[in-house]
Amino acid sequence: AEDDGIVRLFSPWSENMKAIGIDASIRQVDSTQYEQRQSNFDFDFNLLAWSIGATPTADGLEILYDSRMAKTPGMRNYPGTESKAVDALIEAAGKAQSRVELVTALKALDRVLRARLDWIPTYHLANHRVAYWDMFGFPEQKPDFGFPVEALWWFDKDKAAKIGKG
Repeated sequence: AEDDGIVRLFSPWSENMKAIGIDASIRQVDSTQYEQRQSNFDFDFNLLAWSIGATPTADGLEILYDSRMAKTPGMRNYPGTESKAVDALIEAAGKAQSRVELVTALKALDRVLRARLDWIPTYHLANHRVAYWDMFGFPEQKPDFGFPVEALWWFDKDKAAKIGKG
């Protein structure tokens, strides 16, 4: 079902590649082979979707973009990005002493990565999707400590029973 959606999404893309002389085809593999091939960079094209977050760490950026990770199995530098400029900007982001310095380094990194054309944007969802189970609640008597609100969620047997999770 989901695989059919991927084929439907990328069939026109594959046809467009053929139209410009690129021998493109869609090949689906089982999840074990997919993980192995992805981990070892054994692919020509790979559908990926990820979100880095508002405050990426230097370690996270290195895994995705650093030259040393381009051929390191298990890392996520899938396009094989090898660039001294990218490496220097990751280092600058890691050494940032303020939010302003971090944002400046990340904007520069974003510009350099976009200019490299290592990725082909396919689609974008304008909204975040969130799924949840309403089987939690708060105790009537809350502690007087400085716990974050999510630490105070309690399993509610009645709510869980209503959704078949009790």
